[in-house]
Amino acid sequence: MPRACSRRSGTATAPTDGPRGPGRHGGPRHAAQPYDDLIADAIAAADPTALARLDPAQADRLWAGGRAALQVLAGAAGTAYTGSLLMRAAPYGVGYFAGLWT
Repeated sequence: MPRACSRRSGTATAPTDGPRGPGRHGGPRHAAQPYDDLIADAIAAADPTALARLDPAQADRLWAGGRAALQVLAGAAGTAYTGSLLMRAAPYGVGYFAGLWT
């Protein structure tokens, strides 16, 4: 049975770094791109190890939500999945991801 995985993040990707994003201009959003890329890549590759390694302190610094839920997914999923990143967007300066692991 396919399992869906989705993530909501309080970080914004670089193209949306502007007045609509959370926080101060030039604040933690500038550092969010590599963090968001790591999550997008892990969802696309169905890589629970990468999700399990997400640093709580870094997520807090970046104002990123959803880290704990992704780590629960990583612990429950195991490694026998193929991943697909279905959507990555940043409306209003907040990053959202949706993926499918089958």
